[in-house]
Amino acid sequence: MLKLVLTRPEAEAPAWVQGLVEAGHRVQCLPLLAFGPAPNPQALNDAWQAAHTFHAAMFVSSQAVRSFFAARPNHLVWRSRCWATGPGTRAALLQAGVQPEQIDMPDANAAQLDSEALWAVVSPQVLAPQGGTTASVLLVRGSDALAPQESAGHGRDWLAQQLMAAGAQVAYVVAYQRLTPTWTDIDRGHAAQAATNGAVWLFSSTQAWVQLQRLMPQQNWSQARALATHPRIAAALVSQGAWGQVVTCKGDLAAVRLALDHPAHWA
Repeated sequence: MLKLVLTRPEAEAPAWVQGLVEAGHRVQCLPLLAFGPAPNPQALNDAWQAAHTFHAAMFVSSQAVRSFFAARPNHLVWRSRCWATGPGTRAALLQAGVQPEQIDMPDANAAQLDSEALWAVVSPQVLAPQGGTTASVLLVRGSDALAPQESAGHGRDWLAQQLMAAGAQVAYVVAYQRLTPTWTDIDRGHAAQAATNGAVWLFSSTQAWVQLQRLMPQQNWSQARALATHPRIAAALVSQGAWGQVVTCKGDLAAVRLALDHPAHWA
């Protein structure tokens, strides 16, 4: 069985480690995403105060859910639709107290769990008549602490474009900041070994690759192998020939396990 380098945030790692170890894989946790508080807490409060005006909120990640609901004023309840691209975000919404019937997400059998698949599910809500009113959608996202103006994300921009083209109003709120994680020299040593020893790195975000370059700017990744959970992530990894081998799969645990167990991928 392969050794997998798990780059998911520390809070999300245990469930993934358990599932991968049960499948017989060795797992090395090297989180590449860390999170800090929202840069503008007042903007979060304002979004909650306007909660009744939104037809739906689209959450870009489970961290967006946790940060947004952590800022909820005690007297307010979110009663509008909640849009999620994957099961992790849906699980976070349920944990936050959102009712299952309020949540929209792509079918688990969709080719990809992304904004495009979500739009196929939720577009009728926006395109259908809204009683003479214009639908308003809140996009809840994070920002990069080192590059806050460059961190909207391709998928989020694409969805916003579709919403606006359909006549919807789009509002944004930054619920958290993405930070560069703190690595020890031991962590860097493990990462350097995993760049050449045949380990497979799991990337579920292009931001994880951005942070890895910040942490190890001199490392050569041309012999490294990666499993990317979306074609856009794969494209970022192979740009300029950065990674030696990149395989793409869906972002759920079952798909990752299947990809790791596929011998043709890692011959």
